[in-house]
Amino acid sequence: MGGRKIIKDAIHGHIKLPALCVRIIDTPQFQRLRFLKQLGTTSFVYPAASHNRFEHCLGTCYLAGKMVNALRSRQEELGITEADVLCVQIAGLCHDLGHGAFSHVFETFMKESGKKESGKRFKHEEMSCKMFDHLLSENIMQDFRRAGLDEKDVRFIKDLIVGAKPSVEENGRTASKAFLFEIVNNKRTGARRGQVGLLPQGLPRPRHQRDLRVREAGSLLQGGRGRGRVADRLQGVGGGEPVRDEPRQDDAAQEGLPAPRRQDHRPNVSWN
Repeated sequence: MGGRKIIKDAIHGHIKLPALCVRIIDTPQFQRLRFLKQLGTTSFVYPAASHNRFEHCLGTCYLAGKMVNALRSRQEELGITEADVLCVQIAGLCHDLGHGAFSHVFETFMKESGKKESGKRFKHEEMSCKMFDHLLSENIMQDFRRAGLDEKDVRFIKDLIVGAKPSVEENGRTASKAFLFEIVNNKRTGARRGQVGLLPQGLPRPRHQRDLRVREAGSLLQGGRGRGRVADRLQGVGGGEPVRDEPRQDDAAQEGLPAPRRQDHRPNVSWN
């Protein structure tokens, strides 16, 4: 397994990806995402809407890692480990592995066709877990072990993708780490890293680095002021004030790369 890599992302600038994430990206199962349109058939009407699941998953991996690292640095009492951070990043990276052609268009087709698998209707999150299992069996389970991840960590990653709950017996996480299950696929609030990553450049973004906290119940709370959940407190959404994006200098500065230019994002729209 090679080392980490720095990628120039169109939205987030220079982002660092762990070595194990790079190993996953290099697999055929992940590379197929280059050919899946993020917005389904929209590009047939709007030619510029041609971005794909590949770049979307890279951004989700970055944002998920940024969020959990922010919590880890701010609240040491949470006991977030290196393995936890890596698993959340991998879950963000692989959360859309199960998409078919034209993304949600294919998922809608499968649901409307009435086809069921093992008595359940098609869900791309469950297919992502199956594709993830296939990726591990065909390619890189040995790399996971070298990175210090075991079978419970693999189950933890899949539970993060589907939005399950902590279980010491199954995924090795206690109820005190329930907040980790609310980052990639938040079933309780509907706020997901993948959806935040879909906000186009120029629109206000949540200041999760500065405001996010974990309350006593083990769930995410932004701002620490006792006001609502993550989905309720996204800055600029639901009546919040638009925010000015800070220059994304962290990863770039550490590697001696040029920092992205500061941009003042104040769109002339009302978020109600």
